[in-house]
Amino acid sequence: MADMPAEDAPRFDFISEASFRTSLESDYRELIRCLDSGAWKAVHVLAGSVVEAILTDYLVGVGYQKKAGKDPLKMELGPIIAACKDEKIITERTADLSSVVRSYRNLIHPGRVIRLNEKIDNKTASIAKALVDVVVDEISAAKTASYGFTAEQIANKIEKDSSALALLTHFLKETNDRERERLVMDVLPQRYFLARELGDESSSGDYQKCHRQTLNTLSEEGKTNAAKRFVRVLKEEPGDYVLAYEDAFVRAGDLKYLPPNDAAMAKAHLLTRLEKEQNSALLEVVDDLGTFLNKREISGVVDAYVRIIVYGKSQTLKDRARYLLLMLYFDTGGDVQKQLEERVDAWIKMFDEKGQSEHKTTVEEAKSQWAAEVPF
Repeated sequence: MADMPAEDAPRFDFISEASFRTSLESDYRELIRCLDSGAWKAVHVLAGSVVEAILTDYLVGVGYQKKAGKDPLKMELGPIIAACKDEKIITERTADLSSVVRSYRNLIHPGRVIRLNEKIDNKTASIAKALVDVVVDEISAAKTASYGFTAEQIANKIEKDSSALALLTHFLKETNDRERERLVMDVLPQRYFLARELGDESSSGDYQKCHRQTLNTLSEEGKTNAAKRFVRVLKEEPGDYVLAYEDAFVRAGDLKYLPPNDAAMAKAHLLTRLEKEQNSALLEVVDDLGTFLNKREISGVVDAYVRIIVYGKSQTLKDRARYLLLMLYFDTGGDVQKQLEERVDAWIKMFDEKGQSEHKTTVEEAKSQWAAEVPF
């Protein structure tokens, strides 16, 4: 909706179905262009179409046919407006104003007399446009009250006001399972990558935080679906996209929601990255990795963390690796933990033999944290 004036644009984010929402947004943009160019008749036609579509969609969604025995898809605009008024979906005032657009069918009527008798000008066209805005606001409020927030509404709240993150827990309580899963699976990744393209680091960071917080509220099935989404990304998307998606939305602990073969593939990918990369984003991703490591894999992870602890480019990076090594010890046991200890001792011995006492001391200090009863 880049070409829609912000001050004139209502939010259609209460519509969950993407193609329908896109169609309404397109019609509204066209309505604005027609209003700006003086195409009064077209404004009326488009306003009537948008209002009818929104009201009909709502009646269908709340099961009006079962309740009243009438199919909204077969009703004329007049009865649709009356039904929405009776259901208190729109106010009486809005229903009365709707008489402006009820006549839109006459504007495309083939009869000469009927067409010529319709009087339209900029005033009625402006009222028609304003009516669309009012209907959108009222339907949005009604749907939120009965259905809860949509994924798009949550994302828009974050986009408009980063402080909304502090209230996200409350918003999510008013959002059903389907919409929270849509938020995690589709809406937030799309918004995140768009923000990255625009160089908007603040928004992309907010979307990332919102994703993890929302993910934690999903059912086991929802978390599994989200983890499988990453597997699809891993299989189908180009390398740069995979790394960006992984850094933003994946944590090693998510492996527990995957089938064994998918988990093995995702883990292998993480281990390969650890061999080659030293960056803070990756070190966030690999948190809880130790839970999934076997005796053969543990040495490579120890090597990656020790290299960062000793040679890391920043103290922040070194501290993070030190913490991950500590957690690796507490997350493992048996032969895996024994192999971890032997690998760290091997690094200490190597530094000692090379006379690199400073590096030896650094690793010994990291190891000494294991003596604590709890890793904090």
